[in-house]
Amino acid sequence: CPVWEASVAEYLDYVQEVDAIDPHCEECNAAACPRLYLNGWPAFSQLPWLRQYVAHDFVEDVSGEVMVDHEELRESFITGLCKGVAPTPVAERQRAIDDEYWEMTKLFLSPKGAITRLHFDNGGAHAWLSQVRGRKLF
Repeated sequence: CPVWEASVAEYLDYVQEVDAIDPHCEECNAAACPRLYLNGWPAFSQLPWLRQYVAHDFVEDVSGEVMVDHEELRESFITGLCKGVAPTPVAERQRAIDDEYWEMTKLFLSPKGAITRLHFDNGGAHAWLSQVRGRKLF
């Protein structure tokens, strides 16, 4: 499966161009106007100022707690087995956990008419879908 890299501005230009050329997503135009989607961009990790726009306190999210437990277990395991190793400071550990949490929060964008192959997400992943415009067939 080929991978193309582009800036968000270039991708948005592409989406507008495809929509202008083939506004009705005609099947006969599929090869000339492929509907590519931006897959799994870790925008909130790369652009931390975006985090303020994500409201996730309406549902209990335990992934952060699991990550804290994992880090505490790893830290006690390492300090117990390795003499002279100082534990990582709590603030530094929490910052790493926060960064890892936001690394898992991804953004997917697509033009209308984009499709993906039948798939399931790895690792027991779960997702919340926010459809801004248009419709999605599951």
